[in-house]
Amino acid sequence: MKIFMSHSGRQKLFVKELKRYLPNHVNLWIDEKEIIIGDNIDFSILKAINEECDFFIVIIDEYALKSEWVLKELNLAIKKEEELQRNFFLPIVLDKPSWANIEDNRVKMKKYLFCPDFADSSIESLSKELSSEIFAWLCKHFDNKKDSNTKNIKLNDPSSKLIQDADKLSKAISEEIKTIIHPYRKANPLHFKELVVHLKNRELIDTADINELINIIERLVELNFLNGIDYDSTHIYLSQERFSSKASLYNDSKKDIAKKAFSFVTSGQIIAIDGGTTTLELTKLICKNIKSRKLFNLKVITNSIPCAYELLLTLGEIGVNDFSNICDVYLIGGYARPVSFTIVMEDKNLGKILENDLQTIFDRIGMADVSFVGTNGITNDFSFAVHNKYELRAKSDMIKNAKQKFILADASKFQVEDQSPFASVKDGVGVITKFEEKYKDSIKRFEEYVVNTPSRIIFA
Repeated sequence: MKIFMSHSGRQKLFVKELKRYLPNHVNLWIDEKEIIIGDNIDFSILKAINEECDFFIVIIDEYALKSEWVLKELNLAIKKEEELQRNFFLPIVLDKPSWANIEDNRVKMKKYLFCPDFADSSIESLSKELSSEIFAWLCKHFDNKKDSNTKNIKLNDPSSKLIQDADKLSKAISEEIKTIIHPYRKANPLHFKELVVHLKNRELIDTADINELINIIERLVELNFLNGIDYDSTHIYLSQERFSSKASLYNDSKKDIAKKAFSFVTSGQIIAIDGGTTTLELTKLICKNIKSRKLFNLKVITNSIPCAYELLLTLGEIGVNDFSNICDVYLIGGYARPVSFTIVMEDKNLGKILENDLQTIFDRIGMADVSFVGTNGITNDFSFAVHNKYELRAKSDMIKNAKQKFILADASKFQVEDQSPFASVKDGVGVITKFEEKYKDSIKRFEEYVVNTPSRIIFA
């Protein structure tokens, strides 16, 4: 985002200090920096205001109102705002009597930001307020893109670019919030004070005010960027994990965990694969090796729609028919959950177990040689657990009906407390994870506990 900064020569130092406190995604167009020797000054300024900048800021003091350049730039900005039919020029007032002397109602009717003095704290506060105001406008404008007034905006229109900027900024903040609060549930919510620190350190926001942060979160919720997240006046937490949200978290760790899990896969196995984003990465590795003919004579039992799709798509691409010995895919019947993209055996309407479950398949084709199961978290006694009871049956059956059983868990899961256990360390499972520094205490506690059990922790 680029902002044209119009000011008198007396305020060059003020502008430089203001720039110092603005976030990285906000760039200022300053004449002494942008105009080089030999440039046509009038043309450069006209082009910057009309074509290059998203907003125009004018610094109002007694010297600005006497400056021909400032008044000329301000008139250009007023015309540009009328063309755009949106907020374009934003006043910052250093001298209220000078503001009171302005007669042009097109300027006077504007809301302005006030900086009472040149103290570092005042300039820093002004930069935060400016960033917050621009972000609020971007979110509002992005939300209104569905309205009829913006349907005909062309891609090369500056308003369209701002909508795209708002989209990118909103998504960036949303992804970071989802990553931060992923280990936090209703039982252990995250305080907004901690969230503010995280977001400020990543230079995604500039406010330390919890109410301002809540306003931002409310806008993101309205835009459907933070589905499955609940909050009150002090805390925020993940109320429901969604496949689409989990798919963007800890990608590198999940791929490394999947590679380690794949080392336990060989031809001729019966493999049980649970739903989840990490098991999907494992399935992609299996598919890659099926394509290269390094894996064959497999039987894969799964409750995951994406995993089944990847396998069937691969088999279709290499021309496999019903009677090949490359890979048979067994998918349970039941209710398809939109939250996890898995099929569960408990009918949500009838409230009873359906007959075509995993246990029936295991009874028919035999026990799995190896099973790979995901977990949402752990209980206080270090059992593996899920948040939703619908997932329990399939996970339990995969653990119970496998010779080798593996839990695939990114490091954040060791910090998540869930209440519905499906397996215990007494079941002799291999827990495949990847060490992450910020979760080292939780991993260490689990590692120390598991030493005296039939289970083991395996680091990718």
